[in-house]
Amino acid sequence: MMSFTYFFQISMRKRTLWTALVLFMFLNMASCTRVKPISRSADSGIWHTIQPGEGLEQISRKYKVSRLTLQQINDIYDPSDLNAGMRIFVPRPQLLKSRKPVKKRPVSRKTARLLWPAGGTISSGYGIRHGKMHQGIDITRDGGREIRAAGSGKVIFAGGKSGYGRTIIIDHGGGLSTLYAHNAKLYVRKGSRVKKGAIISKMGASGASKGIHLHFEVRLRNKPQNPLRYLAIR
Repeated sequence: MMSFTYFFQISMRKRTLWTALVLFMFLNMASCTRVKPISRSADSGIWHTIQPGEGLEQISRKYKVSRLTLQQINDIYDPSDLNAGMRIFVPRPQLLKSRKPVKKRPVSRKTARLLWPAGGTISSGYGIRHGKMHQGIDITRDGGREIRAAGSGKVIFAGGKSGYGRTIIIDHGGGLSTLYAHNAKLYVRKGSRVKKGAIISKMGASGASKGIHLHFEVRLRNKPQNPLRYLAIR
């Protein structure tokens, strides 16, 4: 004759299975209701599927939207990484004229408008590069080797930094700071106050660098941000 304990155990197992099943169904329904549609609606632009052999230049000409705008909106920092089949968002040109989302960005109740620190072109963008996170953008020397402060602020670091070489970090207030790495010479010291556009260093190849260039980072509360979102389109 089966004991009461045996029947009790069977009953508890069934109750546990039913409880797990109900919980699974509830969580599944809840997760489905949380799925949100793409915020970029058809009224503000279209989604374009990249075709074989197609690049940003061709897409830019086709839709009459600048290449840099496409890069910024879609977080594309290395156009050579685009592959056929990828989808990117293309905004409507008339909407871009009425608003200027790239030049302004809120930073702790303040709006940051940063100056390009060097006149060269971008040789490497922000994002995954060779399987590792590249926390800034690299700017070439073809625009000159003078490096300028992207904004007014206080120099909170000026010296050697592992991997970065001779580095300068400027605090702009509101949790925003900028970093300038691989310098050949530093013209400011820790504690110095600099104005926007002031020459602070000379571009070099110090640290883990394969050639002369500027590695430029923008940080918000010490977290790396996409620098292109703080810089004007040029």
